Amino acid sequence: MIKVFQVFALSFCAVALCATAALAGPGELTGGWTGVHLSIGAGLGQMTTELRAAPDADLNDPGAAGATASFDGIAANGASLNFSAGVDYQFAPRFVAGAFIDYDVQDLETNVDVSIPGIGVRADGRIEVNRSWAIGGRIGYLPSANTMIFATAGIAQLGSTEAHLSLAIDTFHVDARASVPTLTGAFIGGGFETRLTDHISLRGEYRYADFGSGDVTLPTVDGTDLNDFVSLRAAPALHTERASVVYRF
Repeated sequence: MIKVFQVFALSFCAVALCATAALAGPGELTGGWTGVHLSIGAGLGQMTTELRAAPDADLNDPGAAGATASFDGIAANGASLNFSAGVDYQFAPRFVAGAFIDYDVQDLETNVDVSIPGIGVRADGRIEVNRSWAIGGRIGYLPSANTMIFATAGIAQLGSTEAHLSLAIDTFHVDARASVPTLTGAFIGGGFETRLTDHISLRGEYRYADFGSGDVTLPTVDGTDLNDFVSLRAAPALHTERASVVYRF
């Protein structure tokens, strides 16, 4: 599935770049940048995750004291399909301000491996991200009437995140699905947009989003709450690059 998304994203970007070369004319367009717009885009992303495991605070085991494990920079590469709606206002000859909302269908996957030797705990897992959304604003500068360079910032949220875990505590072993929290964070980014006609433009952009950290809730298996043995936290960050076709009303 990831390879299919990646091929689609790369093909979309190639077609968009060809369209720019074919449609962009030497003259300036008559319309301005003020108005409502919709867009569809595709791109590639990388999610890096810091994972930290420790014995549960209520676990009564002297051997577990101070036993922790953490992994930083666990990476997942994948592709995404983006839908966006927004509004822009050209408040000066060279400046534009706007607001937007995004929704991304994603195919990102992170594999993790955690070990706590002090209490014989080992966990292998896979975290999948299927969608995210963002609300933000942008400020743009017009080096020419048809092209805008912009910076963006706002809030973003990871949704539909699943974790599949294989957990071993000494001789106890279980395969289970864990609950990953819905994490909300902030993003910053930038890019460019070029108007091909009065209604159609091409946009390319990069974003970095930091989602803080949250507890991973382990399941209860055969009456045993695994959270009584180990505490697990995940802290993901997301880098995305995308190309979009924009329609302006």
